[in-house]
Amino acid sequence: MMKRLYLAVLASTLGLGCNVQEGELEPVTEAELGQHDQDIIGGTAATPGQFPWQARLTMNGQHRCGGSLIHPKFVLTAAHCVENVAPGDMLVILGDHTISQTEPTQQSHMVRRFIKHPNFHYESNAPVDDVALVELNNAATLNAAVQTIALQTTTASNTNHTASGWGWTYGWAYQTSNTLMFATLPVTSNASCNGAPLARDLFGSELCAGFADGVRGGCHGDSGGPLVTQTNPPTLAGVVSWGRGGTCDTYTVFARVSALASWINSQVNCVPCPMSGSWFDGANCYAGTPPAGTTPFIYSGNLYYTPVYSPSCPMSGSSYDGANCYRATPPAGSSAFIYYGHFYYTPLPGNPCPLAGSWFDGANCYLGTPPAGTSAFVWNNNLYYTPVQVPSCPMSGSGFDGANCYRGTPPAYTTPFIWSGNLYYSPVCTP
Repeated sequence: MMKRLYLAVLASTLGLGCNVQEGELEPVTEAELGQHDQDIIGGTAATPGQFPWQARLTMNGQHRCGGSLIHPKFVLTAAHCVENVAPGDMLVILGDHTISQTEPTQQSHMVRRFIKHPNFHYESNAPVDDVALVELNNAATLNAAVQTIALQTTTASNTNHTASGWGWTYGWAYQTSNTLMFATLPVTSNASCNGAPLARDLFGSELCAGFADGVRGGCHGDSGGPLVTQTNPPTLAGVVSWGRGGTCDTYTVFARVSALASWINSQVNCVPCPMSGSWFDGANCYAGTPPAGTTPFIYSGNLYYTPVYSPSCPMSGSSYDGANCYRATPPAGSSAFIYYGHFYYTPLPGNPCPLAGSWFDGANCYLGTPPAGTSAFVWNNNLYYTPVQVPSCPMSGSGFDGANCYRGTPPAYTTPFIWSGNLYYSPVCTP
């Protein structure tokens, strides 16, 4: 007999051509499951403790989704599993195997909050970047039956992987499995899914696994559950996301963990304001106050402010008098003048050009040329030039980019903004 194993995908929000809507699924209570237990056709029941990272998300005593324990306080699941759900309405069960039994290995955890991926959305009714973190009120107790699993950080290879869950055992089952089941699924190219009767083509942050005819794959109820490598130790490669609703008769689409690992880690190992010199003020990340007289602004998602301009007199022998650059006073008996923007004075008999730095050009005494962009002038027979305005970026951590002061680029998924003349960005995470 051909083996058939449907591990259940989706929380049934997707029609995918089958007109399956969440409201049409008939929830089954844990008590009823004991009366309606059915084996997965050709499938394999997990042994207790075989997948110690496996989590089960429940609402009002009913199985809702799967998940993976990736940290003692965090379960990774599908974002669509926690849509329109209050944390207080969900219970996370770890160390579970048989739904209808309360096993000594079980741990039940209340939920503090959900953290959905900021880019989670739907395209053609199918979720994109479909991951969320479920933060537990209290850390899980790790033991032989409850363990964390590491995230895969490299692209999943086209090899066999393992999916597990309590989802539907066949299309249109309307019934979750009482026992944790697992199946071997080959990871294949996204092009394989793109050629299947699915709602849309896959994004790079998604992973295709299973078989074109759905001989083994996911179905309703396994959403959020793990797809792990068959390595020792295994790593989490995918999160069950979506497929062909109702029939579950083709490939399963997973959120690709390696593509989302950076964001996941940023939330689990929360540093709300990683940008150098910034700090969390309880709501957002304060990145500094630009100097008086400058203007902060945002450009292409980066934090900037206009530079401070300070007068400078770079010409040798000159000095700033508080308004302009004093160059020199010609000797008594000579007259200062400007010619073609250059400093001159009339020569004296015997020693025609006694001022340091000047020399006789055959007619007059040349005393130098002021810097470009400045204007030379004579006042009270003294030689002057207007100062050079030198830009500077005195704010710590900033630098001059040739036009303005660059303060920095906030981390991915954050938003820079100006408030009351200060530079801010939204936090990467909230402690």
